[in-house]
This record gives sequence, C-alpha cells and structure tokens, in this order.
Amino acid sequence: MTRKLFLLAAAVIVIASCTKKDAIEQPSFYEYEISAASADLGTKTTYAGDKTFAWTEGDKISVLFHKGTDNKFFTFSTKTVDGASATFAGMVESGYEIGASDTGAKWALYPAGAHKYNAGETNLITFNIPAENDLSGTVATNIPLSAKIAADASETTFTFYPAAAIIKIRFTGIEKAAKVKLLFEEQYTHAVSGDLPMKEGGYVSYWEPAWADLGSSGCKLAITEDVVDGNAEFYIPFAPWDKRFKPSITLVDAATEDVLYSKAAQNFLPSTYEPLLTRMVVLPEIKAGDAKPWSFPSQYGIDWNEVSTAVNGDTGTGYDAIVCLKAKADATNLYVYFEIKKDALYDDSGYSYSNNSHLYIGDGSGTKTHWAWTAPYVHHFDSWLKYKNAPRYINWNAGFVGQSNVEHTGKYCYEVAIGRSSYTALAGSSATLCFEVNQQYVVGETWMGEETQIGFAPARWAEALVVPLP
Repeated sequence: MTRKLFLLAAAVIVIASCTKKDAIEQPSFYEYEISAASADLGTKTTYAGDKTFAWTEGDKISVLFHKGTDNKFFTFSTKTVDGASATFAGMVESGYEIGASDTGAKWALYPAGAHKYNAGETNLITFNIPAENDLSGTVATNIPLSAKIAADASETTFTFYPAAAIIKIRFTGIEKAAKVKLLFEEQYTHAVSGDLPMKEGGYVSYWEPAWADLGSSGCKLAITEDVVDGNAEFYIPFAPWDKRFKPSITLVDAATEDVLYSKAAQNFLPSTYEPLLTRMVVLPEIKAGDAKPWSFPSQYGIDWNEVSTAVNGDTGTGYDAIVCLKAKADATNLYVYFEIKKDALYDDSGYSYSNNSHLYIGDGSGTKTHWAWTAPYVHHFDSWLKYKNAPRYINWNAGFVGQSNVEHTGKYCYEVAIGRSSYTALAGSSATLCFEVNQQYVVGETWMGEETQIGFAPARWAEALVVPLP
C-alpha cells in the first residue's frame, strides 16, 4: 500500500511520503520516506534580507507517530538531495501511525532531537535544544522549524515555519583554529536550552518564553562549529515576545579553549527593535582577535587571569576539590573567584542542593592570617555549589549581591560579589579568606550526607588569603 503525504518546510517545503512495510524484512519496523523541496524562509527584517532554507545531505528531522496513547518522534535522514528537493527516510516501529494520539494532527520538527509530545496538555510540543551541541562536521543548524497539519485539514502539505526568533552571529578573521566553540549565557532569566514549550498560534507554532535560574544550564548554550575560510557562523534561537537580549558571549578555540573574543552582559540589539517573534536578526560581523588564555567572563569586568591575590587549593588525596581561590575588592564589593573540579562534586538530579561550602572571612588583624578554624574569624557563610544538579552558588545572605559561573575544561568556575557595607570584616584595610567544600546535600527539604571536607583553599594549616581592601 502506498500513501501520499506532503510536507512544506521553511515556509515552503513540500514533502511527499510513502510507506514500504513490505520492503523491510525486520518485522518490528517499517520504512517511511519523505520527499522535500524548499524555497524562501521569509525572515525579512531591517537586519537581514530574505533567507533561503535548502535541504543539505545529512539533514535530519523528527516526525511524530503514535501507537495507542503512546506518542513518539522518529528521526528521518536525507536519502537523496537535489538542490531544493530532498528525500528523507526513517525507520518507524511497527504499529505506529503518523500523527498525534489525541488530536490526530501531524507534526514534524527540525532539527531532529529529543522532542516530546504532551497529549492533553496546554503546550502539546516540547522542543529540545541541547545546552552542549557540537555541530562541527555536520550540516545541522540551531534554527528550529515546526510544521503541523490539523486532523481535519484537507491539505496534504506541511508548512514549516521558524519556531523561534534567531540571532545570527558571524565571526571573521579566525586564523589558526579549525573548530571554534561559542559559549553563550543569557544574563536575564530567559531559558535558551533544554526542554522549551511551544505555543500554537494560528498557522505557526513557536516557543513560549520560558524561565531559568541565572547561572543554570537553561540560560546557557555551548555550540561548536567548523571554521570555513577563517569564518564561523552561529545561530542562537531565542523565545519571542521579550525585547531584552543581554548575553555574555565568548568564542574559544575548540581544541585549546584559548579565547578569541569575549563580551559580557551587553545588549546586542538596538533599543528600538520590536519583539522578535519568529524573525531572524543578523548582527554585524565580529572580528575574532588574537588567541589569549581563557578568562572567566566576569560580570564586573575583572580579568581574573591578572588577579595576583590568589592561592591554590590543597593537593592532598581526597582534599583537592578546590583548584584555586582568588579575590579582589573595590570600594563597594569584595569579589571572590574559585574553581572546583567538576568530578569532585555530586552528580545526582535527585538532589535539590548539593555540596555545601564554607567561606570564612576575617578582618586581617592579629593572628588571623592562618587557617580559619585555628583562629577567630568574623564571618562564616554556608553556601551550596549546585542547585538541581547544575552549578550555582546559593547563599541567602543579603550582602551577597551577585554570582555567576561557567564550566571550563572539567572545572566549575564561580564568581561571587559580596557587599562590603554589610559585613564588619570588610570595613578595614584588609581581610582574610579561607574556603572549604564538603559532601552534604539536600533531598526535598532533608539535609543528608556527612560534613566530610573534600577541598580546602588555602591548603590545610597554610596561611589564609590576605585581600587588600581599598
């Protein structure tokens, strides 16, 4: 039996399909073929001309099928490509029929991924964008597209539309790197990765704004791309409606993680632009600079590579979770930076909070320049290093005015700002710092684990870190 089905992608992708159940010897699967042709994407804005979406060999899409009440997306790959036309084929488990179990509507999404269909819920589709996405050596892009045919619709074509706003960033002048990675972190609480809900709106469905904790993986994207003729292009999908777009971006050599460009907490879009909805905005080209050692993308403009008030962590077996501790101050804040070995911390999604830490601050006087618990300290702060299994410095004291973190080469790197006016030890000309990490965690609201230290900075019994206070 041959069934015809058409999909139209990127505003006009035409897809014809047929099933070949008899052609596959495996009894539990059958092959489904889709033919596609594309034309203009139609994302005309002040900053971008007409864009064209054309299939490329190696492209993959997700198509929704159901068996009973079970809904599942199956991955389809290009079989043949002929300019704007292509044929996709995918193996579909026996018993699954195209469309949703509850509405009968047919859905297809690009790029293929761990998408979900939520039968009976307000947001039927959850679109998945990985926080870490290596697109080098592939033809895949980060441009989300969606297509739907209603159950009672007479047409036999899907029309794919952009499922999010797109920010296009193009770097030029990359001289040595073969692959580069863009580290993107939204400085507002907008989610840019993970499971993102889609809103149905007339003929087009698109991401609804979703929120994530600052510093969490939901606010971050790490995308690796090939360098072609000294250039690399990145597409950042962005939920519609909200005008704010204030990311921190860092471009690094994917092999060495040397920094080629970094700009933190800047609004990259003109203040006059309208909510993006599903449009594409192309930013002016950015010239990559000479490679330099990686530096934490500080919210306060601090180059932590240049900060000399620093001490390494303990290197003893079982006590080496902290790599380093650094600090500096201005008239307003004390800034503390530390690096923690990622594999030293708990990795369990069932923990609400994990790896409690202790920051000891003395006022720098008398004998208080050695390890915290052998001398009086003025302030002692308990804080968590992970929240819901994502790195996050959690401290509820009012004087802690800011925190951010990134993952870099197997380490979690944290920056914390502490208001000096809130604490007496920060009122003088110097302060002393000591820091430790232990293995306590919380499940629900119950504290668990032992307060067993796994990291010290400075090393055990060494002198504390003395920080000048201007």
